Amino acid sequence: MDTTITKKKPGRPTGFRLKPEFDVKRKQVWARARAQAEYRGETWDLDFDSFCRIMTPEVWQRRGRDSDSLCLCMYDPEQGWRVGNIALLTRKMMITQSIKRRFGLPWEQYWQDAIWAE
Repeated sequence: MDTTITKKKPGRPTGFRLKPEFDVKRKQVWARARAQAEYRGETWDLDFDSFCRIMTPEVWQRRGRDSDSLCLCMYDPEQGWRVGNIALLTRKMMITQSIKRRFGLPWEQYWQDAIWAE
């Protein structure tokens, strides 16, 4: 975390200036997602800057556990987490396509409304 110390008298800091809470939280979410991908043995080629371009403040507000909340998903699990293979889907669409894919049913239709990472 980048901090700047402001001093009135030599040796006595009066306060700290921190990065905005939004940036700190995004960094934590990116680090957790990367750690989880590595734990599952998935390739992670998504740097923090690319993650920030995807997770805009509007997208950030729509994250969550509701059926209409957005989540980051991989289109092709063999290619790993990288730009061009990830998109934002609603949680309901992500779970539905995951179940369909597992049982060999058509699942590509659920990616038509996806918000693709660029």
